[in-house]
Amino acid sequence: MSVPTVCACGEVDCAEHKVKRTPWHKDKAHAARWRRLSLRLRRRVGACERCGATTDLSVHHVLPVSKYPERAFDERFLKVLCRPCNRELGDEVRPEDVRAALIAAGVRR
Repeated sequence: MSVPTVCACGEVDCAEHKVKRTPWHKDKAHAARWRRLSLRLRRRVGACERCGATTDLSVHHVLPVSKYPERAFDERFLKVLCRPCNRELGDEVRPEDVRAALIAAGVRR
């Protein structure tokens, strides 16, 4: 059972004083870090890991950042994809991609 948060004004879960967190992708420090990592991966891999395209590349999170923010910058859980392939996958978690990432991370069952 969770305990309700009581604000300094005395209200429970007061919307006016609630701490607002900046989403990770809008945080300036995270955005700069993401740009550097994304550029480095796209240069290193050089082609879509799904279809082989060499233009319009982006970086796909194997595990959605909304559910696994701690993996946002973990290269083992990132794939270089062209934008059409990245859009097609969306937030889909593909077991084979997760399995490959876990093997790369050295996680054994």
